[in-house]
Amino acid sequence: MRNCFLIVNIFLCFFWSKIAVGLESVFVRGKTATISCYNADVAGMQDDFFVEVKFLDASSTDPDDAVVIGKYQPKTRKKTEGNPAFSGRLDYPGTGSLEISNINLLDEGTYSCISHCFDCSIPPVTTTVIVYIPPWVEVNKLTDPLVAGSISVEAAECKAHGGKPAAMVKWNTDRHMRFTESLSNETSEQLTTITSTLNVEPTKFYDKISFSCTVQHPAFTEDDITTILLNVTYPPDIPTIEVSNDQKTLTCTSGGNPPPSIAWQLPPGVTISTAKGETIEMIDPTNPDHYNDTYICIASNGVGEDQTTTISTYSAMTVYNIIQQSNTGVIVGAVLGVFFGLALILGLVYYFIFRKRKEKEDGPYQPRSSIRSYKSDNYTPGSRPVIQHANNSLNKNRPPSPTGPPPNEKMDQDDEADSTDSDDEQHDVDIEVEVDPATTLVDPATSYSDQPTAGITSRTSVNFRHYWKDSNAEVSNLC
Repeated sequence: MRNCFLIVNIFLCFFWSKIAVGLESVFVRGKTATISCYNADVAGMQDDFFVEVKFLDASSTDPDDAVVIGKYQPKTRKKTEGNPAFSGRLDYPGTGSLEISNINLLDEGTYSCISHCFDCSIPPVTTTVIVYIPPWVEVNKLTDPLVAGSISVEAAECKAHGGKPAAMVKWNTDRHMRFTESLSNETSEQLTTITSTLNVEPTKFYDKISFSCTVQHPAFTEDDITTILLNVTYPPDIPTIEVSNDQKTLTCTSGGNPPPSIAWQLPPGVTISTAKGETIEMIDPTNPDHYNDTYICIASNGVGEDQTTTISTYSAMTVYNIIQQSNTGVIVGAVLGVFFGLALILGLVYYFIFRKRKEKEDGPYQPRSSIRSYKSDNYTPGSRPVIQHANNSLNKNRPPSPTGPPPNEKMDQDDEADSTDSDDEQHDVDIEVEVDPATTLVDPATSYSDQPTAGITSRTSVNFRHYWKDSNAEVSNLC
């Protein structure tokens, strides 16, 4: 039994030495680091088994500088600590691993677990621990408010402080607005601070536009995104004056940042020459004597020049009437457009569906009446067949027709006497062929008066047996 344990022990030691040497692990500062340390199966079979843990600081390159930070005996679960820097932070959960709680940048280095037991030789299990430190993010406006029309201005900055490794910082916006960003970094004691500055050339269109700073880091479970709204001041827009439905009041509005204040300059002869507020009442607007009264709207916000718009009583009344007529025309036009649109859709449906279907159901195809069959003018039944073509231009250069007579009775007798001839011997026989008018070719280059009007004849070669039943009349009957 002792020998069996030794064999198993040797196998486990060999297997462990192949898979558990030279590891590397990354952990985030403040978390618990779990690293592989020893073979739990081997430890369970050896009463005298214990593991010694050594630590070599990442700043040191001499292995002799490694210090013992703890020892652990799995069988008795006894552990001892050898370095005050790790006091109370080492644990052995019983699965062959080592846990280091609240890991920090000073814990970065190489950990070696050296196993000791009787009749066993196990190489040390070494693990290089790397500690990541997440940065903290700060976003600030550098210029607030921005003034429209300025040259390139540093609007805001985004900082990722003290990250390890260095973070990635980038500005973005969901609008198609032009901007640039500049990066800078500072490194101290392995910690890097990245700063990204947002630069814009402000116009009024940048006001209330959101920009987001996105920070990415391996220690983050998700990207850190911070959003700001730009504040851009710009002069008032040209005021817009609207006439009320009862044609008695005027309302003036204007855009700008900060929002402009509205004031009115009233017509001459009025007790109070100015008025504040967006809405005022006109003086007896239906009286023709006041048609030339003018009202001036003044918009101001302390940025740039004031903006004004002037309107007369007569213009106010005319504008209102034009607007009313325009609204009526729009409604009538919309109704007529819908009506004609529906009529067009119904017409297309009828043409492409019902009419096409009706044309397909009218009956079988009828050939064109303009296609006529060809018939030679000099053709007579019983005469010698002549090679003719539907195209007269081809008939002019046709080969000559046979001039000899057809086989007679004497020739038939000679054929019967010659009974040793081959059955495969061929004889030329003239056959009259009637052509279907629907398939007759027509020469498009000739006029209808020159087109053939009757059937055509041709010659062919037919295999007959070595006898003639009759003369040419019987051959004609066969055809």
